[in-house]
Order: sequence, then C-alpha cells, then structure tokens
Amino acid sequence: MKRIKFIQHNQINKMKWDLCMDKSINKSVYGLSWYLDIVAKKWDALIYGDYELIFPITFKNLVPFTPFIKHLYQPMFCQQLGAFSASETMLCDKYIIGDILHFLKKNYWYLHYCFNHNITLNYQEYILKNKLPFNSVVRVNLELNLSADYNRLFEKYNKNTKRNINKDFKYQIQEIEKVSIFFNFLKNYLPRIVNLKKKDYKTIFNIITVVIGKENGKCIGLYDDSNNLLACGFFLVLYDRHILLFNASIRDDSKRNFMTYLIDSYIRKNSCKKEYLDFEGSNIVGVKRFYKGFGAVEKNYLYVQSSI
Repeated sequence: MKRIKFIQHNQINKMKWDLCMDKSINKSVYGLSWYLDIVAKKWDALIYGDYELIFPITFKNLVPFTPFIKHLYQPMFCQQLGAFSASETMLCDKYIIGDILHFLKKNYWYLHYCFNHNITLNYQEYILKNKLPFNSVVRVNLELNLSADYNRLFEKYNKNTKRNINKDFKYQIQEIEKVSIFFNFLKNYLPRIVNLKKKDYKTIFNIITVVIGKENGKCIGLYDDSNNLLACGFFLVLYDRHILLFNASIRDDSKRNFMTYLIDSYIRKNSCKKEYLDFEGSNIVGVKRFYKGFGAVEKNYLYVQSSI
C-alpha cells in the first residue's frame, strides 16, 4: 500500500508538482511551486505516490538557530493550502487524511494552517472524530459565479451596492501598466488596520511582478475625468478564477465607494464566462457585507490551530 512521503524542498520535482496541481480537481494558484517560492521562505512537502496527491508544508523555525522546533504556518497572501489531487477518492480517503494530520501533529510543535474549501469537511470531521489536539474554525471566502450575463448578475446586487453604482459619477477604467504606480497607491491608501510590514510589501511587489510576467494578472485602476487615480485592484487570473488579491481606494467627501465602481466594471467586462471572481473573504463583518453586496456566495475553508 502506498504511503504519504515527506520530501524536503530541494528534492521536490517542481515540474511534477505543478503538473499535479494543473490536473487537480481543487487546483489553486496558492499551491503552485513558483507561488509558494514567493510567499514562503521555507516549504517542504508531503507527497502520495508519484505526485498523485501533494500537500505543501510551509514552515519556519519557532526559535532562531533551533531547527528542531518547527512551526507550520499559513503564509501571508496565500489563503488556502492543504491537499491537492486529481482524485476525489484520494482527497476523501480517511487513511491519507489520517497520515497527513498525524504527521503534522508529530513533527510540528505549533501549527496554524488553512485547508482548502474542497477538503474542509473531511479534515474537520477527522479531527473531531479522532479527538486530535487541534482547534478548527471555518473561515469565510466569497466568490461570484460570472457565467450569467451582466444584467442577471446586477439583479443579484443588494440595494446599497446598486445605489452606489447609480450615483452620477464620471469615471474610466484603465489597466495600470507600471507596477510602481499601483504599488505606491496601495501603500498610501491601504487602511492602517492592515498593518503590513516592510517584508510584506516586498512580497506583494514580487507577487505582482512575477504574475504579470507570466501574463496571469493585471493591475486595474479607476480614474476620474481629470485622470486622478481613485481606486485600484490587482486581479490574479489563473485556472477558472479571478482573485482580487490586493486592492485599495481613497475616501471621498461625497461618501462614494470607488471600489464598488471598479469591481462592478470588472464584473461587467468578465460576465458570461464560466469562471469565478474570488474576493478572498472576509470574516470582518463590514468587508463580508461589501463583497456579498455583489451577489457573492460563501465558499468557506478550514483554519486549524494547535490546541496545546
């Protein structure tokens, strides 16, 4: 019988890894090797068979110069990880799930990690049934199915969102070609509560630069009729989804929500596609209400943390 194998980073065949992701029923950019290389300083892997199922291990040493005390953590700007496979049977297999969870319990002194939407129920059920020393909670992710035409999508907006869009305001949407323009705007207008560090901004810049270089994303800007940038969003487009990964907007005295205009324009442009607009959350009540205002529905995921 095949077993889960632990593979150190320098032994991972990244071509096979990414091919597995491409074929997975729960494929996600977050688990691709090049994306993990950007957001995680260190990552190893659990692999089943010949890359039939993959599980990224993003870790750091909890105490400097003490390599044996390891912390499994969820990297910034990497919402969901966990197991990925083309086989639904493997993703649901209680023995594989057990092997993974017991390995994590045994080898990582502390853990906080997010399991992707497709495997949430199976892993949560196993943790509870086997009384593993993990606390788990479901976190909110919101996404919008773009397959309908724009008019039908607009009908599902809530009253407040429609009211904001109907305000008399002239604007234009343009692609922001210079990453520096988007990046500087983001730094200036992200809410203070976000409280990002210098290294986090460096990661953001690297993500945007690499993704645009791969032609898998765009920086979009909302401008007024005087060509002033009012809001911007970075959309990472891969597989069947458009992820609103980073966004910011200025506040206006008239209380217009410029981000509403930007997102509505993006939905209009990408409607009638068999794809999804992924808002990436959130558990914050106000943010959750804002994204739900576009008709987005919850596709939640599991956050697991050591309980001892």
